[in-house]
Amino acid sequence: METRSVDGLERVARNLPVKSLTMDRVETKYGPVRFGYGQDGAGIFHGIYAVQLGEKDIARTLEFKPDTKEGDVQVMLLMEGGSLLKHFYEDTPMNGDAGNGI
Repeated sequence: METRSVDGLERVARNLPVKSLTMDRVETKYGPVRFGYGQDGAGIFHGIYAVQLGEKDIARTLEFKPDTKEGDVQVMLLMEGGSLLKHFYEDTPMNGDAGNGI
């Protein structure tokens, strides 16, 4: 499943309106957060992060303010992906009832 996730993220990231693309992967307590980002011709950063929630891969694109620094882009992508993973694994019932009150 790792290969499918990376291939999908790369395919989407390659369509971001950026001159050059940086991709990375950071392992968290709940699983990996994969992300890619770059700057467009106007200097605005565009990014995407992807996480695996159970059997599903979830990705989200973001566009940053013009004065955002590269290090801040990396941190925000990682924090967004990490908080989604944390929310899923800590706040979602894993016993199959999916919060139906059963």
